[in-house]
Amino acid sequence: MLLSACMIVKNERHTIEKCLSSLHGVVDEIIVIDTGSTDNTPDIATQYGAKVFSFTWDNDFSHARNESLRHATGDWILVIDADEYLDETQKLGLRTFLEQTDAEGVFVVQKNYLGSLQHITKSMPIRVMRLFRRGHLYSGAIHEQVADSVQRTGRPIATFDLDLHHIGYTEEFVKTKSKSQRNTNLLKAALVDDPNNLFHRSNLIAEYVLARDFQGSAALAEETFKYLMGIPKNAWPNFAPRIMLHWVASLWEIGQKDKALKVCKDGIQFFPWLTDIKKLYADMLTGQGDWIQAEKVLMECREQGDTKDGLIEVTEGAGTYFSALQLGTVWACLGDDIIARQWYLQAFFENPALESTMFPIVALMPPEPSLLREHIESKIVDAATYGNYAEMYAIRELPDAVSVVGRAEEKFGVSESTVRARMTILRQSGTDALIEYVNKFPSEISHFLLGLYLLDHQDFAQAQEWLGRAGTRGEYILKTHDLLTKTTGSQWGIRLVTRDLVAMRTERLLRACLPFAMDRKDVWTYLRHSPLSNVLSEIQWPGDTPHECEQNALRYFREHNFDQSLNWLDKAESFGKTVTQVLLRCDLALASNDITKARKIVYQGKIDFPKSEVIKNASRIVHPQLDHVQLASELVSRQQGDYYSESSKRVSECDLHDTVTCSAISIASSGRRVH
Repeated sequence: MLLSACMIVKNERHTIEKCLSSLHGVVDEIIVIDTGSTDNTPDIATQYGAKVFSFTWDNDFSHARNESLRHATGDWILVIDADEYLDETQKLGLRTFLEQTDAEGVFVVQKNYLGSLQHITKSMPIRVMRLFRRGHLYSGAIHEQVADSVQRTGRPIATFDLDLHHIGYTEEFVKTKSKSQRNTNLLKAALVDDPNNLFHRSNLIAEYVLARDFQGSAALAEETFKYLMGIPKNAWPNFAPRIMLHWVASLWEIGQKDKALKVCKDGIQFFPWLTDIKKLYADMLTGQGDWIQAEKVLMECREQGDTKDGLIEVTEGAGTYFSALQLGTVWACLGDDIIARQWYLQAFFENPALESTMFPIVALMPPEPSLLREHIESKIVDAATYGNYAEMYAIRELPDAVSVVGRAEEKFGVSESTVRARMTILRQSGTDALIEYVNKFPSEISHFLLGLYLLDHQDFAQAQEWLGRAGTRGEYILKTHDLLTKTTGSQWGIRLVTRDLVAMRTERLLRACLPFAMDRKDVWTYLRHSPLSNVLSEIQWPGDTPHECEQNALRYFREHNFDQSLNWLDKAESFGKTVTQVLLRCDLALASNDITKARKIVYQGKIDFPKSEVIKNASRIVHPQLDHVQLASELVSRQQGDYYSESSKRVSECDLHDTVTCSAISIASSGRRVH
């Protein structure tokens, strides 16, 4: 017999059928150890042909796991939980692989879904050892492990492209099962008997993180790592890097950001083979606005690739598609959307299920439906990605948006994303069309979107009625709007409702409320790539970030107040250099008819940002030896030809004699070459 599936269960009736169904045609037998179900879980398992055995729960997961292994007769063991299921496509080649490999154990990918079952917000893949030859046993009362047993054989360890889709971290299951508190109690009890057990400490740190007790996780991780520093490094356990990763992330969460960066740099020295820690360092540098250094570290992640060595659960994509995605964000923050688009596309092509790529890709691609359908839509493989694609497609008001949304719903069903898409299309027809749709398809999200639309159009009575039906989000917006109306300087959080505000084109609300959003920098690039990007340059920003200073500089530039524009540009540069600043300085030089200075600025920009495509474009524009009239004519010609940009609108807003040249530089700065 080739393959046995082994699982332990208790009251799993909501998920076990999907799990067992996914095993059909792959495994030869299914061993189910029931630890005390009070529902019909054992009956369901029996109906699927599983061999079900009872086991008295003794607060030790490894005991239950090993009981399942004791009953297995296959040459290979697949360990799977009832809230997981195999990927239908990838599982087809598993048996052939197992028949041919000489490996002792095999890493597969556990894809952990966050959010709710109705609205998955994120998927976090990690590589785990769930396939191994029969004869191994688990150890550890909680977060039991088998990898050490496999490693001790000295035989090869392989990887196989198989996803275990895990829904146990979604809101529905976290609330009903209280796994985190149960695990925390078990681990604390185990540490009373064995206080220096590093494995238990590591897992308790992880449980603190899951419960968002970052103070607790940071303190325990620091204490544990100090202990590790007192023993030889060759005696460190294989999971030591996980302790470091949780320590760094927890320090960041509690606001000790400088310490988090320092500890992370130390971690890179300790574990240079671990791409995950370099990726975490790059993420923190991005959050601090050190985009130049972040880009360098992310390129190192790409060169290193995903972590291959070491028996540790790692994040798949840290050295591939997640780094590519972050590089897109970094270059967007720097102000080069050409390179940003290249990296977003790279991330999508490396992982077509990476749903967060859809917003910037659709926003930055040329508005050509055939191009999008052939190269993007045809490659989408899951519901969340397709929904995001349809949403941004509709937000951009592309001509066949209704068809795209229809295809998304036909393939994967209605989701919050497709509702946003439907309503952003109907928004163009006015209030009556929106109300008709919401009455026909009532839901919290449709009520919420309609309420936002009415609030932006200052129909407060109707807005209050619909937002009142929209659940928690509706209540939040009503309270926030009331607070911001009555109290100057009140702060609020925009991140969770940004997509809704953009879908309903709530320009009035954004102008009034965005400057007071405490998390506005988290949504900056999304807004800049959205149809509401004009709002960013219409607001008087406090100048808390380089982007805010740059937008103030841009606004004053448009008003021909060049001294103020330069002042804000100087303040922006005090945070660190960006591509946007280079091009705005070039604009200012050209506005003063100083072509020589403009060329020097662009030349220095090429030194500071040698990879920047928009600076290269600017260089091609300013360096030809043309007089002012010829240069203006050339730039207008380029604008009408192969450059596409929102900021090309600036040409018509500026005086031709004074600023046509600088307008064209802006075409290069935030525009996209359309090939």
